[in-house]
Amino acid sequence: MLKGPLRRLLAERDLPASLHRWIRLASDLFLHPVAGIVFVRGAWLGALMWVAMAAQPRLLLAGATGILVGEGVRRLTGNDDITGQEGCLKANAFLAAVAAGWMTGPAGLGLLAQTALVAGAAALAAVLAAAIRRALQGTDLPPLVWAYCLVAALYFLLFPHWTLQANTTMHWGPVPAPAIDWAAALLR
Repeated sequence: MLKGPLRRLLAERDLPASLHRWIRLASDLFLHPVAGIVFVRGAWLGALMWVAMAAQPRLLLAGATGILVGEGVRRLTGNDDITGQEGCLKANAFLAAVAAGWMTGPAGLGLLAQTALVAGAAALAAVLAAAIRRALQGTDLPPLVWAYCLVAALYFLLFPHWTLQANTTMHWGPVPAPAIDWAAALLR
């Protein structure tokens, strides 16, 4: 359900029913899981995070692949975790796919190999997230993004040379000296 300003902007009565369904589907599929990474349920924050990802189109595509693979795993496992909060399947798949996309970018792999590694990371993270969620079902502990952490660590251990290449080719910006520059670097 859309809330707040987005709800007022996209009121059902103002839009055709089919368009409203598509907007709601896109919001539930792509925006809420990404916003859920930072424990917020809101389409606006998810949209802002996607806009920020647009600076790196390869990572944007990896993230979209992760969301779609996560949704596929969610449907195959019959998991009802569609809230996007507390590290849902799609959030874990998204993060794992972006990490794999970042790592494989400068590795010199072909597009098919990169896509396979990204989709594999997303699928593994989604399956692990489903298993962790099920294991923690009777407890008060949230599943968070443990699955992403495990998959990213596994990929970094299996492919350390690619990780080093990705780290050295990434532009980090100048090293901040005074405290105000550290704050600006944090916001970057």
